[in-house]
Amino acid sequence: MTTERIRGRTARRRVNRMRELEGRVERLEEELRWLRRAVEANGERVGAKAVGRCPNCGEGLLSASGSELRCSSCGYAKFL
Repeated sequence: MTTERIRGRTARRRVNRMRELEGRVERLEEELRWLRRAVEANGERVGAKAVGRCPNCGEGLLSASGSELRCSSCGYAKFL
């Protein structure tokens, strides 16, 4: 096999892999948008608003309800 044919195959594999990864990224972005909408809808239902990641544990969701911020994971709370 010639060097050019090998390079051509390698290039095609890379292109195919890039297309596969682009598809995965698009699906994950759509899932993330859906999850954000779900969190917002749930927050509206219970009267809380998602604020962001907890500054204490970094894993939980910090939500605001009235004048209180509370973490869903570690229980961190702060009053405003």
